Amino acid sequence: MKTPLCLVLLLVTIRAFAGEQNVNVDRVGGTQVGTTVPVSGTVTTTPPSNASTNVTQFGGTNVVTGTGASGVGIPRVTTSNDSQVKPWDGTNTVTVKAASTAAAAADTALVVAVSPNGSNPCHNPAATLNALNVSLSGTTATQVVAISGSTKIYLCAMVVGWGGGTSPTFSLEYGTGTNCATGTTVIVPATAISTGTPNSPAYPNDFFVTPAGQALCYILTGTSPTGKLIASYVQQ
Repeated sequence: MKTPLCLVLLLVTIRAFAGEQNVNVDRVGGTQVGTTVPVSGTVTTTPPSNASTNVTQFGGTNVVTGTGASGVGIPRVTTSNDSQVKPWDGTNTVTVKAASTAAAAADTALVVAVSPNGSNPCHNPAATLNALNVSLSGTTATQVVAISGSTKIYLCAMVVGWGGGTSPTFSLEYGTGTNCATGTTVIVPATAISTGTPNSPAYPNDFFVTPAGQALCYILTGTSPTGKLIASYVQQ
């Protein structure tokens, strides 16, 4: 009996298919693979361990970013007790040492200075301190500190003495124009100049400041009066 050729081919095809390990599926539920397939129910996925997550809420409140006051939705930042928090300028940090530890030349320092804003320049080590050592004579106003723009003259200390002539007196004034001739205002009234030694007691430290844009002048009275003025001042 002869077997039909079509039956032989069918048996070969079945045996070949049974031995295959991979099956290519091109449709699911009659829907062509590659198109959107609706899925119902709960789908659970597990992201990789290094997956990034965008946090949108803290404690049920939307996250607040940018500068501003603290409040809900703003996470608090804490520092561990084995970390250090120090002032930093982008390159150097401040050296902090235990009590009774000596300073070293290599220590980085936190530089602190007296603010020049609203303080007395006579007490500011960063201010430029000027000195006067003037021999006094004549009986007309004489300028000792010239106007410098809109700066003020801060008198830090002053001693007058070593007088000569008959009944010499000394006074100090400020103003504008030649030798303080305009808007003249006396700040130290006429005071007798002692002979040989300076007046005692000396005038106190930082005892006067002129308005802005003024010169400083002295004037003597008496017969052929002479003397000496020693003072320190800041002009700024």
